Amino acid sequence: MKKTVAVLGILSLALIGGNAIYGTEKDPVVTVSYLNEKLAQLKNTGGAGMASTGSEMKLVELKAGDRIIAAAGSELILRSGEATAIATDLGGLSDLTKGKDIKHARQVERDHLLVIPRSDGRGLLAKTSALVLVRGSYSVK
Repeated sequence: MKKTVAVLGILSLALIGGNAIYGTEKDPVVTVSYLNEKLAQLKNTGGAGMASTGSEMKLVELKAGDRIIAAAGSELILRSGEATAIATDLGGLSDLTKGKDIKHARQVERDHLLVIPRSDGRGLLAKTSALVLVRGSYSVK
């Protein structure tokens, strides 16, 4: 009995799938080459509003006075130079290395992993020229 039900289920799916219409004007078929082209374009975009993809971290050079503002979930690591935290009334930057919240205008330590909890204008202000590793969406102002 169970085998008969299983066979009927498989045949039903085969018949339904055989009548499917692929690629209409409203729902076109997307090819692998098209997806690869679009992914390559995303990887090669540059400038403000940049996003590093996947597990890749991007090295961003800042001049004194530059601000790097990151989106929620983005990660920052100050590699060289001096920078202070840009925080909001809702909180600061999550320093995962020390396990603490960095308040506004506080000095950021080098080589500490910082996470931006919300997309509300949080980031770093470079006091000197600085190098920052970034994973996620950000803009430099």
